[in-house]
Amino acid sequence: MISPHNSSAAVSTPLEPQYDASGRPLQATRDMVQIDPGDRMPGIPLHNINASMNVHLTPKWDFGLEMMARTDVFVRGNENNDHVQGSYDYIQRPNETGTAMERVKVGQFKDSGSIDGYVLFNLRTRYELLKGLNVFGLINNLFDQEYATAGRLGVNPFSPAQQGTIGASGWNYNSRDWQNTTLIGPGAPRAYWAGIEYHFDW
Repeated sequence: MISPHNSSAAVSTPLEPQYDASGRPLQATRDMVQIDPGDRMPGIPLHNINASMNVHLTPKWDFGLEMMARTDVFVRGNENNDHVQGSYDYIQRPNETGTAMERVKVGQFKDSGSIDGYVLFNLRTRYELLKGLNVFGLINNLFDQEYATAGRLGVNPFSPAQQGTIGASGWNYNSRDWQNTTLIGPGAPRAYWAGIEYHFDW
C-alpha cells in the first residue's frame, strides 16, 4: 500500500522498468509499505472496556455513572505498524553531475504512528416529578479529558521556515520545509445537557 509519510516506506523507485522471472513488470516501490499478517488495523484499539453503574437514591431519583476506556491505536498510514518516531524521511534526486541518483535526508518524523488510549466518565441523573414526567441531566466527559479518536500520518504546512516564506496565516509556501507529523481528530470536550421528558402510557 502507498503511505508516503510512513518512516518505513520505500524511498526509491527503479530508474528503469524491472520485471519478474515470468516477464511481468514489477510495481514501483516508492512510498510503499509492506503489510503482513498480524499487523493491527488502524483506528481499532486492542482493548475496550465499557462499564456503567446505576443507583436509585430514592424511589424517584436515580443516578448513573458510565466509564469508557480504550487502549492506544495505530493511525491511518501506519497499517504496517512499523513507523518510527525520530527517524528521517529521504528523497531520491540526481547528483550534481546528473550521472546517478542520490538519497537525500529531508525531514525528521516528529510524532509516533499511534494515538494514546483514554478513559472517559459520563454522569447522568433523572428525577421523577410526577408519574411519567421526569427531569434529567447529563455530563459527558466529566473530567474534561483531552483525547483523540482518530489520526493519520501526514505533513504540517504550518512548519517553521527554513527556505520558504511564511504567510500571514502561518502557511509555509515552500513544501520542502513541511514537517512530517501525525494529524489527529480530537475528541469532544466536557458537555452538559438538561431537559424534561414525559412518557405517555397508551
